[in-house]
Amino acid sequence: MSASRLRAALDEALARWPAESVTRPAEGHSRKDEQFLSFVSAMHARELLPSHALVSFVDEIGRALQAPASPSDSDCVAGMSRELAHWIRDTYTLHLLPLLNPDGRARVEATSNYCWRGNARGVDLNRNFPWAWGGEGASHNPRSEEYCGKTVLSEPESAFLAGYASSLVNPLQIFLSLHAGVHHIYLPFADSISRASGAAPDNHAAALAAAVAAAGTVACAHGVHFDVGRAADLSEYPADGTIFDFMAGAANVPFSYALELWGASNPAAAEGSLGCNPIFNPQDFELAPALAVAHTLISELLANAVPPSVPPAPHPRAAPGAVPRATLAALASAASPRALKIADLLRSTCHLAASETCP
Repeated sequence: MSASRLRAALDEALARWPAESVTRPAEGHSRKDEQFLSFVSAMHARELLPSHALVSFVDEIGRALQAPASPSDSDCVAGMSRELAHWIRDTYTLHLLPLLNPDGRARVEATSNYCWRGNARGVDLNRNFPWAWGGEGASHNPRSEEYCGKTVLSEPESAFLAGYASSLVNPLQIFLSLHAGVHHIYLPFADSISRASGAAPDNHAAALAAAVAAAGTVACAHGVHFDVGRAADLSEYPADGTIFDFMAGAANVPFSYALELWGASNPAAAEGSLGCNPIFNPQDFELAPALAVAHTLISELLANAVPPSVPPAPHPRAAPGAVPRATLAALASAASPRALKIADLLRSTCHLAASETCP
């Protein structure tokens, strides 16, 4: 989806929301009672799906706001319920940034180089933030796709986001950075220092339990399995200067995630003659299922990642036979901060609860 089509699609999606619920950046002003939820997508130019997923998710909320009441006792239900849509609208002020890297996207569109990751100056925006900036999990070589820039916050995109985080009357409660390439839910930290020390944010156990619960519903509803864990454990390499580490460690956001929404089942075969595009983006026949998975994942994550300062979400929907979420939280806390595969975690939790439905 091109930048111009993205803007039109977002306008159409927001038109489904009540007019009083939508403001543009120039009109926005913070109240002391607001709870903020922020989405950022398309940091990397070659990842086209995250922008599409965010805009269509906003559209799904708008449609759900107008829908009849949903059954409250349904298990393994995919997507956005009317009750959850109203809770999100009434609880949070949503800040949407569907295309953080517009000049990088323009370069991809102009050149058809779907391997291009950085902005127009070649800087990887997700290595430009003041959290372990310039460490071994980044590159100072301008020709590297992980080039961190000449200085920290050298790029207007990253400088804007850092300033935004510090300008709010209330701190962010939830921050979601949307990506594509694999099916992973990354929790902080990703940097090389934390990778060596095992450091994790204070809220790691609660954030991990929320992510595990969301991944479990996605697996039940769509048959797609997300690995969940601290990025330093899940990833094969460290990443220094990332936005979600900065939000968790410097801006003190209690629930900060990097969501990798899609990954080719066979990346080596997918590459073929199409370059990197099918590695990071679903093809036409794969798009609708990929968006459905993204919608369910984000919906369930928001329903489960509830800070103490906000009212509880409507009863989250769980897979049939699922064990209590308190048990999930306890196991996640015991495993913290190691990476966990969702199938292994659910299996371990199941046996902890002595459930008859253990896989």
